[in-house]
Amino acid sequence: MITLEPKYGTVGIGSVVIPTDLDRDLYISKCFSLGSCAIWVDEVGVIPDVKIGSNIQQFIEFPNTPDELGSMLSFFKTPKYNNHVAIDVIQKSDTGGTMAEHTFRLGRVSGQSRVEVFGDAKSASLMISVDTDEDDKGNFTINVSNNNKTALFNIKVNGKSDLEAENINFTAHQAFSVTVPKGETDEQTVISYTKGEGLSYSDEWGTVMTIKNKVIRFGTGKEPMVLGDTLKSLLDDILTQCSGILVTTALGAMPVLNKAAFELLKKRTSSILSELTKTD
Repeated sequence: MITLEPKYGTVGIGSVVIPTDLDRDLYISKCFSLGSCAIWVDEVGVIPDVKIGSNIQQFIEFPNTPDELGSMLSFFKTPKYNNHVAIDVIQKSDTGGTMAEHTFRLGRVSGQSRVEVFGDAKSASLMISVDTDEDDKGNFTINVSNNNKTALFNIKVNGKSDLEAENINFTAHQAFSVTVPKGETDEQTVISYTKGEGLSYSDEWGTVMTIKNKVIRFGTGKEPMVLGDTLKSLLDDILTQCSGILVTTALGAMPVLNKAAFELLKKRTSSILSELTKTD
């Protein structure tokens, strides 16, 4: 430690330690609650109850065992109140430099898990990283709420936005919409769903489709669509009846002259069935 003039007090550097007779987790919890911790200072020993402010608490690291040393703190001792106050957390020489001009970095490491916020004003970039090598860990949550459920969460990108995941799940309790504008004032493509009103699609070419109460409508949906297999079966029956028609001639009952044409048409009814779309 360095002793200044009596009226200024003492300054020094020490390392965070854990008492040997206390549970580590309980002690650390108490340190954050009271805003103080113990440090080891060479040639002095342990100094208990060094005050640590909220900013220092964001970066301080405690050792795993009482035999190890945690973060290095610079501190001073005030002569008036006779207490020790931490000034800052000093980066250890073996951690390497991770900062550069016009950047900031906030992060913590615990075992194999890391969380970090990194900003670089020079490249106009911001990165939020949550990373772990352990199973069943890793979570990033943004919560926006108010009492009357009118809170807003806006993301605007003047360019391209990418979302990549193994599985993606979107939940909308009342409604959702996807809009692709064609221009500032032109028509746009909209896919939307509102609870109780169903799903709708519209685009700049005037295409409209709605799904509501198990009914799909294209345009205004004035007329019902046909069932392919049912229509084919009906046409087959009609053509069978037509090919079986007999006409009375001088030689007796004879089949119609175009019976072969009816039978040929019957073989072609399968062509009306779509291979791409199905309906009930």
